[in-house]
Amino acid sequence: MPGEPTELVLTSYGCGDVTAAGKTAIKAWADADYKGDSVTLDLNDWNGTCDIDGYRWDTLPPGWDNRISSFRAYDTCQGVRLYEDTRTSGQCGSWEGDVTNVGVEMNDKASSARAADRKKNC
Repeated sequence: MPGEPTELVLTSYGCGDVTAAGKTAIKAWADADYKGDSVTLDLNDWNGTCDIDGYRWDTLPPGWDNRISSFRAYDTCQGVRLYEDTRTSGQCGSWEGDVTNVGVEMNDKASSARAADRKKNC
C-alpha cells in the first residue's frame, strides 16, 4: 500500500558474532525531508553494534531502486553510503547521521547501500 514502509532483512557483513535479530539500520524516504513512501533496511543478525565494516545491502527492496531522497540512520550505524549500482558499486555518496536530502549526485539514483559505525569515503 502506498505510504506504508517496506521491510528488507539482510545479513551481517564482517561484524563478528551475531546474537540478536530484527534491528532497523536505515529508514529511507522517496522524497526529501523524510516525506513520501518509506522503506526500512533491517538487520536479521544484529549483534548490538555496527563496526567499521558494518552491514551491506547488495540490492534495495523491490520498488526502491532509484527512489531514495532522504534517510535516517539508527543506533550505532551512523555512517551511510548509497551506491548507484547493485553490489555496492558505482558512484557513491557518503554521509554521517540523518540526511534530509541526499543531493543531486545521489537523489533517486541509489541501487545498494552500506551502514557502518562512522562515515567512510567511497
